[in-house]
Amino acid sequence: MIDLLSSFQDFGYLNLIAILGIFLIGMPHGSLDGAIAMHLGIANKPSKLVTFLVSYVLLSAVVVATWILLPALTLILFLLISAFHFGSRDSIIEEKGIKLIESITLGGIVIVAISQFHRAEVDAIYSYLINGNTAVVWAIIDVLTLGVILGFIECLTINSGGERWRKKAIEVGILLAIFAVVPPLVGFSIYFCLVHSSRHFKEIYSTLSESVGKKNIQLQALGLTALTWIFGLAAFYLLADVADPGPAILRVTFIGLAALTVPHMILVDGLYSRKESVA
Repeated sequence: MIDLLSSFQDFGYLNLIAILGIFLIGMPHGSLDGAIAMHLGIANKPSKLVTFLVSYVLLSAVVVATWILLPALTLILFLLISAFHFGSRDSIIEEKGIKLIESITLGGIVIVAISQFHRAEVDAIYSYLINGNTAVVWAIIDVLTLGVILGFIECLTINSGGERWRKKAIEVGILLAIFAVVPPLVGFSIYFCLVHSSRHFKEIYSTLSESVGKKNIQLQALGLTALTWIFGLAAFYLLADVADPGPAILRVTFIGLAALTVPHMILVDGLYSRKESVA
């Protein structure tokens, strides 16, 4: 136990706090997915709820298996879909083509800024995650960086007279400043927990409370959050090296995020967004 605590200290207190934030607050931000499924009518009966949960877990397992077999490709795809997912909830423009550009731009800023500001530290993280050479990952990030810069210029041009986008531009500037001065894991934790997850909870909760009910939402959230923590701790216990727990912490955290993000995106950015836009 003393050796493990000493190894955690070597990982860095700020990094540990950041990972704890991601694990305790960020990873369970999909805990409302059961309530969303009830809201959509695909889990409004016990049998349907069981089917939904089993499908959710199986899809997450497929993501983990794919990461093990094709780590570099899976990491690249995870970064790209994360860019879209982060930005899709913050986009303002309604026109479909421009909305897609705006979504990838706003979400991509998080990925490319943290990566480019702290290239050496992030490279070490990526190498842990894929257990190999990161050249192809950086090639994609460099292309995404150029795309994000061009997309941001286009969004500023299109929305130059819009008050909402001026506020968004200020927010982006503040985030960039934070990403530049804090360690990469801390910067990601701040964004993921305090910006993305908090907005998601606020937006989804206000809608679901009317159709599903607060008690059902709370029960679903508590149950799925507990499952997320249990699976995460079990994975860390099985994978951790007492002498060097850092790599296991990173793998469990980010592969776990990828496993949860895919079904979460299908539900939230696909089924839920489609229904709400029609409504």
